[in-house]
Amino acid sequence: MESSTNQTGNASMANAQGSASQSSGHAVTMFPTICFVTEHPDAEQMNRELEQFCLAQETTHPRLQTGSIQGGYHSNRQIFDHDNPAIQQLKNLLIGNARSYLNAYWKQESTIPLASVENLSLQMTGWSVILRQGDISTPHTHPGAHLSGVYYVTMSEEARESQPGAGDLVLVDPRIRASVAPLRGQKSNAMFTPKAGGSILFPSWLEHFVLPFKGEGVRISIAYNVTLSPSAVQRD
Repeated sequence: MESSTNQTGNASMANAQGSASQSSGHAVTMFPTICFVTEHPDAEQMNRELEQFCLAQETTHPRLQTGSIQGGYHSNRQIFDHDNPAIQQLKNLLIGNARSYLNAYWKQESTIPLASVENLSLQMTGWSVILRQGDISTPHTHPGAHLSGVYYVTMSEEARESQPGAGDLVLVDPRIRASVAPLRGQKSNAMFTPKAGGSILFPSWLEHFVLPFKGEGVRISIAYNVTLSPSAVQRD
């Protein structure tokens, strides 16, 4: 009887080991930060008109005092209220980008379909930022908005070639505890090089900043916030 019991036990262990060897695992992505990058290759004429508009605004409208810009020029936040054709063309492009981004972002962030949100609307505000030699944008977020982005009107190619990384947009890793036990070569920031006609969208809560702009020329961008209608917001 004792021998029979041992044989049964050994057989059970063998079955368990066999089952374990047949199991498989898979990686699960839990909390990625979804961003949206777009290039507008046919925007040369629009960008030339935007550049003229932004430089003219710099001379006629006072600089908005904000802690996020050191040096440089920050316009008021009503740039899309102007009836300038290039501004309105850009507004339509960026609203289209925001809707595409929202589809991807919503799938990651929400447990309900975006289509189930009634009377969904997007409100957008924007402002121009002009940086020259030594100007920077310090780390900050955009409270009160849901999505934020930046569109690049112009970037000095000579400055970028002579000073790699100068004027780059930096998105900061939002996992505040990820650096407690860092891996070799671990990335803590994502960097994007400005390119005229390019834009990037990200969650408004994501901290970001701009590396010091160096060299000759000017870096002109239009930053913007997108606020969703109350029907898309969680209520207590």
